[in-house]
Amino acid sequence: MQMKPTFKIYLNISKTAKNGKAPFYLRVIYDRKKKERVCDFYLTKIQAEMWEQFSGNEQELKNIFPNVIQKMNDLEYEFRKYVDSSDYFDFSDLTTFLNKFFQKGKLTTELKFVDFLNDYYKNIILKDSTKKEGTKKTYRTVVGHLNKFIQHKKYENLPLCKFQSNIALEFKNYLISEDLLNKFKPLNAYSASGIIKKCRYIFKDALIDNKILINPFQDVQINTKANKKTDCKLLIEEVLKMSKIKHLQNETLQIVNDIFLFRCFTGVCYCDLNNLRYQDLKFGSENNISIIFKRQKSDVQTWQYLTQPAINLIEKYRNHPLIKNDELFPKFANRTENSYLKIIGKELNLRFPLTTHSARRTFRSLISDAEIHDELAYKSMMGHEYKGIDSAYINVNSKRLINAKKSFDNFLTKHINNHGQDIINTGRQFELQEAV
Repeated sequence: MQMKPTFKIYLNISKTAKNGKAPFYLRVIYDRKKKERVCDFYLTKIQAEMWEQFSGNEQELKNIFPNVIQKMNDLEYEFRKYVDSSDYFDFSDLTTFLNKFFQKGKLTTELKFVDFLNDYYKNIILKDSTKKEGTKKTYRTVVGHLNKFIQHKKYENLPLCKFQSNIALEFKNYLISEDLLNKFKPLNAYSASGIIKKCRYIFKDALIDNKILINPFQDVQINTKANKKTDCKLLIEEVLKMSKIKHLQNETLQIVNDIFLFRCFTGVCYCDLNNLRYQDLKFGSENNISIIFKRQKSDVQTWQYLTQPAINLIEKYRNHPLIKNDELFPKFANRTENSYLKIIGKELNLRFPLTTHSARRTFRSLISDAEIHDELAYKSMMGHEYKGIDSAYINVNSKRLINAKKSFDNFLTKHINNHGQDIINTGRQFELQEAV
């Protein structure tokens, strides 16, 4: 009986081209003779190094290069079927077989990257009911940067399958480099890193959909540690300094200042505070008032009891003429608030430019300074999901949160007594009434 040929598909590093691409080869041994033919799929230099690093770990290779492994499996299956279909094997048929196989499985070069990108955003992102509006807005920003990059580099006709790691690196450098000619200011490391991360998700979906073989953003990273942000949270002394402002330039500045203080005392972010209404306040025993809502960003529940300074600020704006739909505070665009906050910060000589998110960071810092170390409590107050080993067995309760509120109230009172009574006593002691 005639012996069947044995074969192996492997990455041939020794045949790496000048452009850095390392090809895969099909090696066939038959009748004591060996023949090798190049296969029509490759790895870049960085990818080849990763392949070599994990060459003994098949599962890890499958995780990193799912389409390459699938291509190898398909080739192995088709070749085995090919040799099993005949009792005789001829080396001269090897090239013909490979040409037919790769022509059959060849990636389309007709799909342009810009068409894929805009179609992905329109039909995948915008129609995904599981994604929050904030997430969709982030993807819109990413798509905008990619489209501007394509125009800048004149890649309008670039096929999707040709968008490889070298172009991904070009895009990374484009994001963090200043372009005076086109008036493009470089993004900071955190913003650029977030965009690269979303690009990785976009191309991951293209990989799963067999539109590409390799995710070009797989190894693209931006070092955020070297560009660590300024400590964008206020100290308690700076919070009290803001509470003492009496003569701002106009009423809007005073309102924005008070809204920022409320966020410092509650950690409620911009979009969630805009959605809160007076009827969302929960009135309990011993004059305790709580808020319970799900964060718009993560759909995780926030539950906390309000400190006296937070309650006073709510009451201050209870019947304000700018409130139209029973909100807790007047509403302004995020950009508007940030602009006013920078004016306030400059007037007070604060260490960094304020944004609405600075208040949430400040709240997390303050509850730590207040020695609230109950993880269930402070995660509930922040609206973060508790993922402890015992998360399936225990839940936060009102007792934990009231204790946390008392600790925070005592912390604020202690410092306010040392610096004046501005945010505890605003001229009169307020007593909220439950909404009917």
